[in-house]
Amino acid sequence: MAEVEVEAEQRPAKRRRVLACDTCRRLKNRCEYDAAIGKCTRCRRLRLECSLRPSSSDLTEILNLEPTGHLGSVEDKLSEHGALLNDIRDIVQRIHFSTRSPQQYRADRPRSLSVETAEQENGADDEQANSHTAADRNTTSAPVNLIRNRFSALSGLARLARNSKDVVELGLLSERQALTLQELFFQRVGPWIGVTNWNAISEARDVRRISPLLFAAICLQGGRLDPSFCNSPQHDHLYEHVRSLSGRELLISPLPLESVCALLILAMWSTSPKEKAEFIDSWLMSGYAVQQAKLTINFSALLKNLNDGRADHIDQRRLRLWNMICLCHLQFAVGTGRPSVIAPEYLEHCPAILNTIEATVYDGISVATLQLFAIVQDLLKHNSLSEEHSRKHLKAWTIKWGHLLDANDHRVCVLQMAIDFCHLVLDRRCLDHLNSDPSSAVERHTMSPNGEKLNSPSASSRADRSSIHTHSLRERYFLLCQEHAMQLLHTFKSLPMTTSEEVPEFLHLCVVYAMIVLAELYKEQPHDQTVPAIIRETLAYGQQAVSGTTISFEFTKAALGDFLDSTDVQAQQQHVVDSSNHHMDVVAPPPELWELPQMEDLFSGAFTDNYRWYG
Repeated sequence: MAEVEVEAEQRPAKRRRVLACDTCRRLKNRCEYDAAIGKCTRCRRLRLECSLRPSSSDLTEILNLEPTGHLGSVEDKLSEHGALLNDIRDIVQRIHFSTRSPQQYRADRPRSLSVETAEQENGADDEQANSHTAADRNTTSAPVNLIRNRFSALSGLARLARNSKDVVELGLLSERQALTLQELFFQRVGPWIGVTNWNAISEARDVRRISPLLFAAICLQGGRLDPSFCNSPQHDHLYEHVRSLSGRELLISPLPLESVCALLILAMWSTSPKEKAEFIDSWLMSGYAVQQAKLTINFSALLKNLNDGRADHIDQRRLRLWNMICLCHLQFAVGTGRPSVIAPEYLEHCPAILNTIEATVYDGISVATLQLFAIVQDLLKHNSLSEEHSRKHLKAWTIKWGHLLDANDHRVCVLQMAIDFCHLVLDRRCLDHLNSDPSSAVERHTMSPNGEKLNSPSASSRADRSSIHTHSLRERYFLLCQEHAMQLLHTFKSLPMTTSEEVPEFLHLCVVYAMIVLAELYKEQPHDQTVPAIIRETLAYGQQAVSGTTISFEFTKAALGDFLDSTDVQAQQQHVVDSSNHHMDVVAPPPELWELPQMEDLFSGAFTDNYRWYG
């Protein structure tokens, strides 16, 4: 008892102060200040910031106290907690290195001087992606946003949520069917956008109630991989429901991230039954998803969390969704030749996902592919291109991201096919420009860096040299186009059939475009029989491997029908035999190619409209 009394005497007594803290005064509670902890007991218990500060007399009392057994036990516990935190930190670091994110994957590789120089040149991009200067820093205080936040309960989204039912409640799918289709999506389609379960999309327990469009879109995408459901009457009813529901949500702003994710899914994969053969304009749909994501994602708070080391899985989920939307839009911007709706300052935030602790190799592949298409789109803005001009930009990209091609992931095929497609687009652009205006191309290749001509021969000699130089340039671009197109088709044919079903529709269109380019090039040099052979093999593989809703290969086969017939050596030999048996001396010339679609029409969906009835 005596020891307890002595300890009680040595401990500073809790005493009522003349002024209460702000929290206690606002709640009209009694405020008891504890000098040992520097705050009142209520703020200490609730872990609040106390407005009271120790006075000089309080500090004197604390300094004059001698260590007691109670304080010693507190110090022991603090030391134990410190050791525990150190152990947790070591565990997190081991997990961090075991995930082998793109930065760590790059760090494990031997670095050459050129690689280090390129990374130093590109270091400004990473710093800018993590800076506090977010692209949306001036939008939160805008008048319209303040008004919408004040009257959010009256928005169209709230009315839509009250009046919407999911596909199970509407009777379009049974509960068991919906579960089966969504599991197909999460296992096979979702990983391409970093979605393997509902938690990777939303924190809400009942996503079906929050976003019936997302739930229906996931079931629709899973249905195209189910042979018993694909192209059935039930598939058609579900597709029409998704069309109707998406049209209603397109009139609402801003949409929650769940609905934005649904727009991304509809833009990346074909969904219509084969008999309808409808093609969603993915450039338009992804562009709308970009604008909605900019309204929903708070980049200022997100980047601040990254800089402070407080980014959680919700921030990572938002960044990953943003990157996939930007990638989808840039791909179709290059494919259709239309401008991108993404401002450069918003694109600079995409690499921030690589600085999170849970970054994966596929996150690096997505960022690398995104930056590749951003470079190509910028190059295509010029009226003319040269091999040197495009090679300089693509070489810098290869130095920074080329190591990802060695990653042990089957989705690396996306990056390889994207590289070949971008090279094919640029080389085809150079070839077309050279064919339309060969003199300007020759002038550009015979100028020195300061704009002066390298030689000044006579007019006739200069014309001869220009003709030879033009021919050599055309031959070089011709071979480059053929090389990249063939490589793209070989990469596609090497994919497992299950992967070919899962890849986004854009890659199927890239393969179709490569076949069309090869068919056009074959008209100029119709002696290489490997070209029609690989086109036939790719068409046969594509029709067999892709999902039941992909119609691009069937339309391609119809569009190239005359070309395939005219290049079939066995058929021509049989035709000659039949003609000789019927005493026909003249063999009919091979038919001309159909008017093949341009790249802009192909990726915008006009290709399917023009060739709808030729299947």
